[in-house]
Amino acid sequence: MNSRPIILVCLTTVSNQNQAREMARALLDQRVAACVQIDGPIESHYRWQGEDCCESEFRLVIKTSVEQKDRLREFIRDVHPYDQPQIVTLESVDVEAGYAAWVNEETTGRRV
Repeated sequence: MNSRPIILVCLTTVSNQNQAREMARALLDQRVAACVQIDGPIESHYRWQGEDCCESEFRLVIKTSVEQKDRLREFIRDVHPYDQPQIVTLESVDVEAGYAAWVNEETTGRRV
C-alpha cells in the first residue's frame, strides 16, 4: 500500500492585491488553508461572454489538506468577488512528508 503524503494546491485569481490579501487572511483565519502565496500582477487573457479580455490579476496559490477540499471550494465561491471564479485544485504528486504533515495539522488540527 502506498502511503505517500498528499496535499492539495488550489489556484484562484482576483483583480487586485487587496482582494488577494483579504482572501488569504480569511482562508488562514478559518483554517481552510495552511499557506497562501500571492503572485502578481499577472496578465490573464481569456474570453468572457463572447469577448476577448486581457486583465491584470493576482493569483493565489492555496495549500490545504484533502479533507478541506469541499470546504475550500465553498469558501472561495462565497467570498470571491467574481461571478465565476477560477477554482482549480491539484493533488500533489510528490510532497515532502514534513510539509504535508504541517499542512494537515494546520487545516485539520491533526498531524498526519
